[in-house]
Amino acid sequence: MFEFIHVKGGQNGSDLRTIHDTIVSAYFALHTAHSGTSKHDDALSPSAPLRRIPLAGQYREVIRQATANDEPAIKDCAQQAYARYVPLIGKKPAPMVADFQAQIAAGQVYIAAAEGGELQGFVVFYPEGKHILLESVAVLPGAAGRGIGKSLIRFCEDEARRCDFDAVRLYTNEKMTENLSFYPRLGYIEVARRTEDGFNRVFFEKSFL
Repeated sequence: MFEFIHVKGGQNGSDLRTIHDTIVSAYFALHTAHSGTSKHDDALSPSAPLRRIPLAGQYREVIRQATANDEPAIKDCAQQAYARYVPLIGKKPAPMVADFQAQIAAGQVYIAAAEGGELQGFVVFYPEGKHILLESVAVLPGAAGRGIGKSLIRFCEDEARRCDFDAVRLYTNEKMTENLSFYPRLGYIEVARRTEDGFNRVFFEKSFL
């Protein structure tokens, strides 16, 4: 059973309390029933639960919503994770020049943090119609190989299911060849290829219908 942490305080994450996942589920069910809003409206609510990632049988990282204080670490992670693709693509991949300040303010960014609070990776996702668009996911090279990227993707998928979205969609650059086999192993199906914003992209979808 996963445990969740619910943040009640400010950006520094003070005033934390640990609650079981069954209580979290009940809370969101009651919140949706009484708020007059749909589950889609609650998709990226700041009150969304934070999920611990189990590594080697212990809880070593926590996924939480990013705050403005996380922006420098998120930018650094994007630079480190995507720098190796610059020679292949001929320019910086989109995550290296993303407006993380705006995305954080919109509640679209979640980070995986170590026990000491250090950022290990991040994911950016948000609603688009009846699906969630997973815009980017990155893990620090020094934290690679520990399943953090997969856990961030699963977190996005879990939120999409919880809020009754039909699917998660994502894209990758056609030059990131390892991703073309990685995403299908996670259950994603290639649905299109096209040039967008000057990048040759491959689009994938994971349907929940």
